[in-house]
Amino acid sequence: MKGARWRLILAILIFWVPCGSGARTPTVLFLPPDAMPQIIGVILPTSSVTCGETVSGEVIASSNVASVEVRVAGYSRSMQKIGPGRFTITVVVPQLPASFRRRTYILQVLAHNTRGDTVVRTVPITVR
Repeated sequence: MKGARWRLILAILIFWVPCGSGARTPTVLFLPPDAMPQIIGVILPTSSVTCGETVSGEVIASSNVASVEVRVAGYSRSMQKIGPGRFTITVVVPQLPASFRRRTYILQVLAHNTRGDTVVRTVPITVR
């Protein structure tokens, strides 16, 4: 069961907020280093995933965000920083047992500044 749980975690650590093809990408908000961090937007292709699918996501945050992590079911994963206030992740959704599919999970997206202040956004995701 431990391996199945880890596969579930990997599958749903990728978070999505639907972003239509006509949606505009939010811009980074430039803030001083000691200001509270902010999550400006979460850019994802869909709110549901299928096992075996390769999915990517991006978080746009304030310029003072040093790191972004995603948490679910007691596990966390860091996103890659690609520029000030910009973070990305790409994951292949692993094969999961049927009992983990057709469910919606709540993911937490956490943005941290260097002082340790944190802001959290929750994002639902459905595993088909």
